[in-house]
Amino acid sequence: MKGRKEFNQWTDLAGMDLSSARFLRNMEPIPGPNICFLCHQSAEKYLKAFLVFHNVPPKKTHDLIQLSKECIKLDPDFDSIKNPCADLNVFSIEARYPSSLTIESNDVDKALEDASAVSAFIVGKLPL
Repeated sequence: MKGRKEFNQWTDLAGMDLSSARFLRNMEPIPGPNICFLCHQSAEKYLKAFLVFHNVPPKKTHDLIQLSKECIKLDPDFDSIKNPCADLNVFSIEARYPSSLTIESNDVDKALEDASAVSAFIVGKLPL
C-alpha cells in the first residue's frame, strides 16, 4: 500500500462527505444540489481510497464510471456498484454550477441510497 496515511485521508474525507449529505437531508428547504454533489464526492473518494490501498495512483478525474472501471480491473466484484456510480456521475458538475438539471426530493434520496451502497461495498473491501 502506498501509505496508510493517504489511504486514511481518502476514507476520512469520503465518510465526512456522506455524513454531511445525510445531515443536510433534514434541512428545509432541502439543499438538493449540495447533497447530491456530496454523495458524488463521497463515492469518488471511496473509489480512490480503494485504488490507493492497491498502490494504484488515482487519476485526477471526477468520473465515477472511469474510476469504477479501474477498480473492476483489481476486483471484478466492483461490477455490482457500476450502476450507482453511473447514476451519481451526473452530479460531479451539474449539481455544482447553474444548469438545467432539476433535483427533486426523490433524486436526493436516490443519491443518498447510491452513495451509501458504494460506501458500504467499499468499506466491506477495505481494512478500516
